[in-house]
Amino acid sequence: MGEILLITAQGDSCEAVLQALETEGVSAKVANDWKQARNVFSSTQVDLVMVDQGKSSMPVLDLVGALPELEPIGVDIPLILLGSNSAWELRARELRAGATDYVDMPFAREELSALVAARLRTKNRIDRLKSDASVDQLTGAYNRRYLDTQITSKLGEARRYGHPLSCAIMDIDRFKRINDTWGHQMGDSVLKGVATLTRKLMREGDLLARYGGEEFALVLNHTDALGAAILGKRVLSAIESVRFAPEQDELIVTISMGIATFPNDDAETVEEFIQRADERLYRAKSGGRNRVVGLE
Repeated sequence: MGEILLITAQGDSCEAVLQALETEGVSAKVANDWKQARNVFSSTQVDLVMVDQGKSSMPVLDLVGALPELEPIGVDIPLILLGSNSAWELRARELRAGATDYVDMPFAREELSALVAARLRTKNRIDRLKSDASVDQLTGAYNRRYLDTQITSKLGEARRYGHPLSCAIMDIDRFKRINDTWGHQMGDSVLKGVATLTRKLMREGDLLARYGGEEFALVLNHTDALGAAILGKRVLSAIESVRFAPEQDELIVTISMGIATFPNDDAETVEEFIQRADERLYRAKSGGRNRVVGLE
């Protein structure tokens, strides 16, 4: 139904919440402090956050403000606060800041489980609407608008925390000839096949987007130049080995790829960062195609 994160350092409230969630057939990851919570966000798509307000090591208003940074769509992650005897002024401030609900403790198990189920249903509807707006309908990859927001966020995060980030621009070689020779339906099939195969070779936390026409962009989080080059060559080899139309032996699809990596490519802006990858893609094309060009 959804992935829930419970932030609490108190065993009694933790056990009570987990029992309430079992009523709805869902489980939760538990973080005892803010550091553990960040680790969960970095590795898991979280659909709902619950905070034991009395035991959280981070002020709730700071958590509300941090959600969009941790997860760019975090503004739509429901945040349920668990507490007792809080002044109404504090509750009002937290709700205005972005918290979804405030549940008094001790709580009724049925009430909490029903509230969680309702919030997850709403989150699921929002996610479907966002998917429709952010995904390229032909290939299933993300679209350019979503790419722009994500790479801005990821590059900012890489600068802030000092971890590497790579961006690759990949282009299907001689794609116009595929359309001209075998028709646009075959061209569409190749686009979908390249996207599907590339996505299978990427990690769950990486992003594949249709950059435009026959070009795709890969955003590789926590990936240095060597790791990006290894992935690029795996993608190149896999695509060259596939026969997208077994009945057409002469149809061999290859790709060219250019890669930029932070912090080696310490570009001032996202546009410059992408431009570095684009320039290396041009070098891959002019160097004979069917190759990956990254940092020297």
